[in-house]
Amino acid sequence: MLAGLMFFASTVFSAEGGGPENRFVYAQLRWQGTWDPYPALWPQIGRYLQQTTSVVPWPERRTLTVDDPALFESPFLVILGQGAVSFSEAEKERLRRYIIGGGMIFLDNTEAERNSPFGRSAPALLKSLFPESTWEALPSDNVVFRSFFLLRGVGGRRIAEPQLKGLRVQDRLAVLYCANDLHGALARDHLGNALFSCEPGGENQRYESWKLMVNVILFSLTGTYKTDAIHQPFLERKAQP
Repeated sequence: MLAGLMFFASTVFSAEGGGPENRFVYAQLRWQGTWDPYPALWPQIGRYLQQTTSVVPWPERRTLTVDDPALFESPFLVILGQGAVSFSEAEKERLRRYIIGGGMIFLDNTEAERNSPFGRSAPALLKSLFPESTWEALPSDNVVFRSFFLLRGVGGRRIAEPQLKGLRVQDRLAVLYCANDLHGALARDHLGNALFSCEPGGENQRYESWKLMVNVILFSLTGTYKTDAIHQPFLERKAQP
């Protein structure tokens, strides 16, 4: 387990370097369905991430399938889209090995409805990989809400659920689930205008969504280390607009 985490960390992130192996790589899973509702979004997230933090992102996202060899070179994997998600038994076992090896998955329900096809199928599929684990609602003091900005709630295009959910594997928060279409809150057209309104909180909700996206990415890199009390003053400063 530890060896897998160390391998992932060495391949995904460094403060400098010229290739993707030395930068944060945003990887997105291709699956049989509407897996890519926001194909132009990552460069916008990457710019905000670099302007806000010391993370150096690779400018191009990595899209891959479950059987792609690059899966195990992608510590942070996003699964989003619309419709029911399903995989073969072999694909599910590969995802299971990916998570056990130290990978983190972020599920984002772009339908932004609690009982939508994606909302029913994707969390259930990930849960089926680890029958001994259960989805848990993350409290506001969870490290995900403190990994960079100090947040007090969730964001997204539409607040279908007021909390993020997490799935723990071997005492590690390995899968995060947002029911609220976090990516949709960030999506813009070629002129820089937001594609969607944010309900019910408007532009403040959109701003919180940008911060939550940064926190999810930083959490994938730092894990739980920022629960330490020594980081509290720093985190409180970062929470200011």
